[in-house]
Amino acid sequence: MSELPRRINVKEIVESRYAPGERPVLWGDRRQGLEIVVDENGDRIALLSTGGQPSPAVGWQLVLTGLVALTDGALTDGEGAVSAETTENAHAWTLYGL
Repeated sequence: MSELPRRINVKEIVESRYAPGERPVLWGDRRQGLEIVVDENGDRIALLSTGGQPSPAVGWQLVLTGLVALTDGALTDGEGAVSAETTENAHAWTLYGL
């Protein structure tokens, strides 16, 4: 993987907190979480999304802004269970274009 920041195009959603491009309307229902996408080069990329971000959708352009080290129990599904997708690192990201 190249230097950060880096722009990617989302080609496939592997794992997502919500439906692509969606998030709950109520702030109390939103949560941070791990998203797994595949980019235009076929690279599988783990993303750490904040509660304010929707889940990425196919066709979105994202800017990967940093690398976040995940530790045991640091990322949960709200019930204390770590995401089914295991990874040691995830990328912080921002939406660049649709």
